[in-house]
Amino acid sequence: MARVSYVEEGAHPELAELIGRIRGARRGNLLKLYRLLLHSPALAESWFQHNNAVRWNTELDGRLRELVILRVCHLNGATYVINQHVPELALAED
Repeated sequence: MARVSYVEEGAHPELAELIGRIRGARRGNLLKLYRLLLHSPALAESWFQHNNAVRWNTELDGRLRELVILRVCHLNGATYVINQHVPELALAED
């Protein structure tokens, strides 16, 4: 459980446009990470833009990009991100 509460969409209609853009780029999902970042809409927006630039505006093909993401996550012990990119691993840990 997060130490900071998650932003509930219905409680913040002023965030509807930003949440819609995030959902639109994430196959309709609003990850817990974004629900935390939405406490600071400017931070959520800049994270969203940066993340999209890293993922989609590089010359790496999708397979290599995912391998790089997973390797960097492994080196940094970023289990949450690994579980977002390889959900089967998260299920195996339960």
